[in-house]
Amino acid sequence: MGAFPNYSDERSALEDEIKQLESAAIASSGAAGKTTLPNTRLKQLEYDAPSDADINVVAQDKLSQFRTDTVNNIKSNSEANEKELNNKRAAYAAQLDSELASLDKSYAAAAENIDNDVLRRGLGRSSIAVGQKEELENEYMKLRKGVGSDYGGKIADLDAEINSVSAKLAKALDDFNIAYAAKLNETVNELKKERAEKIEEIEKYNNDIRYKQAKLDESKAKTESKLYSDALDQQSKANSTNTLSADKQDELYKSVYDKLDAFLGSMSPEDARLEINNHSFYRQHLSGYYYYKLLDKYGR
Repeated sequence: MGAFPNYSDERSALEDEIKQLESAAIASSGAAGKTTLPNTRLKQLEYDAPSDADINVVAQDKLSQFRTDTVNNIKSNSEANEKELNNKRAAYAAQLDSELASLDKSYAAAAENIDNDVLRRGLGRSSIAVGQKEELENEYMKLRKGVGSDYGGKIADLDAEINSVSAKLAKALDDFNIAYAAKLNETVNELKKERAEKIEEIEKYNNDIRYKQAKLDESKAKTESKLYSDALDQQSKANSTNTLSADKQDELYKSVYDKLDAFLGSMSPEDARLEINNHSFYRQHLSGYYYYKLLDKYGR
């Protein structure tokens, strides 16, 4: 007898192929197959987080009415203030005209009285008459100047205030814009904080869902594997190839025979003889007919 050949690796690979053939034949005949359980999919939450640009728009929308109301209020107050100043100016101007008119009237009456008095006394063009008229006129001019100066100063102050209304309005609007920008930035930061908290909340929830889903999938896979293993055990105990029809059995054994024939045919005659006579592997996967056919070809 020659040296015992070592084809264990090739034989092991060939046996795997043969088992696949057998499994495929059994599966196609309606024998035990892998059980697939219904999938249970846990729903994760979706959150379309707003961009920074979106947040800026939302913040502006939230403050839009506040900004409009405040600007309108500033302008309204400015207009009311300007109207009040103009009304005061008009009142002072009217009072000035009235007091000057009253002075003019009083002066005219006093001058007429002086003229009548000097005529009655026959003093006509005397120095006394002239002196009285000059004294009256000086007092009249002094009073007129005082009234003009008093009201003129008040009117000038009002004119200065009226002329500054536009500048004050512009400053008030500038001050508000600065305050608005700070409030807008604060609102944007609040919205960004809400976004970050929402993302964190969603991610925490989804992580929990993914963990539970993994556990469900793992449990499902184990159950399916157990069911399949149990089915294979039951099938093995029942000599599963015997559940095949005669035609299917012959077709399977013919396919196995062809693989074994090709395998032994690749060896030297002596190695093939030792191989088939020293391994039950060939007998286990063939019917009696195909085994003896193979044995006659290589084992004699």
